[in-house]
Formats: sequence, C-alpha cells, structure tokens
Amino acid sequence: ISANKETKASETEQAKDGAIGVYVADSEVDTWTDPVHGDSFSNSRAPVYRFRRAMFNDFRCRMDWCLNRFEEANHNPVAAVNGDTADTILSMTVKPGATLDFDASATTDPDGDELVYSWWIYNEAGTYDGDVAVTTPTEVRTKVDIPADAAGKEIHLILEVMDQGQDNNGDAISMYDYRRVVLNVSKE
Repeated sequence: ISANKETKASETEQAKDGAIGVYVADSEVDTWTDPVHGDSFSNSRAPVYRFRRAMFNDFRCRMDWCLNRFEEANHNPVAAVNGDTADTILSMTVKPGATLDFDASATTDPDGDELVYSWWIYNEAGTYDGDVAVTTPTEVRTKVDIPADAAGKEIHLILEVMDQGQDNNGDAISMYDYRRVVLNVSKE
C-alpha cells in the first residue's frame, strides 16, 4: 500500500511540474447540457462529457456479456450512414452552399431494440467556426446545409445512435454507436 501512495504522490508532483497531464487546448471551451439531469457544464473538459453516458453504459453491458447468454444482454446498435455500416470515418468533398442528404435507415440493432437518432456537428474536431444547419437532427434522414463561407474548411458531422435496451435485470440501459462524416469544403 505504501508503494502505491508513493507512486500517486510522485504522479501528482509530476503533474504539478507539467511533466504529465491531460491535454487542454488553449481556447477549446464547450458547453454541454446533460440530457438526463439538465445540468450544464462549460469548460475545457465539456467536449468529452457528451460521451460519458455511452462509455459507462458500454462498460455496464459488457459485464452482462461476461455472465449471460447473448440473448440476455444488451448490445451496441450498428450505425449506418447512407448505407455504409463500416466503422471507418467517411470523408466527402463538398461545395460551399450545398445541401447534403444523409440517411441512417440501414442502421440495425442486434437485439431488435427501438433506436433513437441524433445528428450533430462536432465543432471541436472541425476547422469551420460558424454554425452549420442540420435540418432534422433527431430523424433517420437529415439534411446539412454547408455555409457559403466554409470554403477550405472541415466540418465534422456525427450520427449518434442510441438503442432503448435493457440489461439482464430488465433495467433500462442504452447502448450507443457513432459514425463520423468529415465534410471537406472545397475552395470553389
């Protein structure tokens, strides 16, 4: 136990000296509101907060996978963008001012659970600083309007799919899958 305390103290001292630590961008501050409790957070860590529920639910369900048959546990849905179900990041070159159609109807869930869709712009990952309109962010199909002043920039569109599953005790627990589409806006 004393060796662990020494290691923790040493790591704490290293962090104070700047030798180790979590990357914090110079100006990246985001505001995120917890959809369950309504609490808002606005700081440099908020960009990753939106993934916490998915991460913890994933861990919880994986514990069920260790103890139960496949049919008795919840599993991640498989998000599809425009029919593509691979886990790769999609990349598209688009023109400023274009309106793009996106379709998640090929998304599936191995447990047959009802699915909830959310399309959103991942501002922290892209290089375009303005607002990007996503017309129907909670529908299976959506449109994204590329701003006319986005030439030469990147816009990252995220499809977040959440199932309405349950764990082996019958408690509601949602699993998630994500797809990223990088929109490279041409200079034309």
